Amino acid sequence: GMQGPKTMAFNDSDEIVRAHQITNLDDQILLLSKKGIVIRIQAEATASTKGRVAKGTRVMELRDSKNKTNFIDELLYSAHLPSGLVKLDEFDAMDADGDGVVPGEENEAAQAVKSDENLEEE
Repeated sequence: GMQGPKTMAFNDSDEIVRAHQITNLDDQILLLSKKGIVIRIQAEATASTKGRVAKGTRVMELRDSKNKTNFIDELLYSAHLPSGLVKLDEFDAMDADGDGVVPGEENEAAQAVKSDENLEEE
């Protein structure tokens, strides 16, 4: 059969596990790993890849930092969240440092603020 142009560079151990077509940079990407790491990031925040053959953008590190050939985590779920479904201000309130990751402490602090706001409204 016919083969198209090569547009991605892979190492021997690399494989495609998920693909989402993101047409709006205001949309978000949600990733969940087996170890419970959750990352929700705006598509615009991922670095663009240039050139004809690229490795893409790393959003979540699944490899061992000391031995890049060993995987220490696994992607369980990914989703494309259209911008119309997500209110950015709610997520931004929980993502205090703007890195697309909401650690437990940030989540608890944001939930406490939200709870206090709900009490004031009643």
